[in-house]
Amino acid sequence: MAEKTAYPITYAVLALLEMWGPSSGYDLKRGFDHALIPFFGVVYSQIYHELQRLHTFGWVEMEMESSSSRPARKRYTITLAGREALAAWHTQQLEKPQLRDELFLRTMFGQSAPPGALAESFRKAIADHEQRLTQALIEVQTHGNPLAGLSGTGGVPAHDTYLGLVVQFEQRFEEMYLSWLRETLTFLEKYEEKKSEECVPPSETRGV
Repeated sequence: MAEKTAYPITYAVLALLEMWGPSSGYDLKRGFDHALIPFFGVVYSQIYHELQRLHTFGWVEMEMESSSSRPARKRYTITLAGREALAAWHTQQLEKPQLRDELFLRTMFGQSAPPGALAESFRKAIADHEQRLTQALIEVQTHGNPLAGLSGTGGVPAHDTYLGLVVQFEQRFEEMYLSWLRETLTFLEKYEEKKSEECVPPSETRGV
C-alpha cells in the first residue's frame, strides 16, 4: 500500500468533518473561508483533491446525496481511522511556520518600485487589515476570550474554547500588523519626500 502522505490542510479537512459531521466540498470551502482563511487560504480544487486522498486512505466515507431541487452531490463523513489519524496528528512534529505576504516582498525589493507605489500598497494594506481587525473583534465577541481566566465568569462556551484562543491571536496579530503598517507608511512618505528633494537640481531649489 502506498504511503499515506498527509499535510496540515489534510488534517484541517478531517477536523472540519469531525466538527460538522457529513459535509460536501462546498460546505468545507465555506468553512475554510469563514474560519481558516487567515491561516490556510484554499481553493475548491485543493479541497476536492484532499477529499479524494482521504477517501483513498479510508479516513472518510463518501455517499451521494440526491435532491429533487438540485443536482446530486458528494457528502463525506470521517471514519474511525480518520479520527485516529487526526488524533495522531496532534503528536507529530510541527512544521516551521511560514508567513507568506506579498507586501513583505515588495518592501524588501522597494528599490525597484516607482515613486509612491510602495506607499500606496501600504495604504491599501492598512484599509484591508482594518476590515480584518473589525471582523476579528466581532469573532471575539461571538466566541469569547478564554485567556480572560478559567473562572468561567467570562461566559465562554466550552465548545468555543479552542476557537476562542485562535480568535484572540487573530485580533492581536491584526493590531500588531496595523501598528507596523502605519509606522512604516509614515516612514516611507517622509523617506520618499526626502529622496525627491535630493533629486532636484540645486538651481531649481534656488528658483533660478
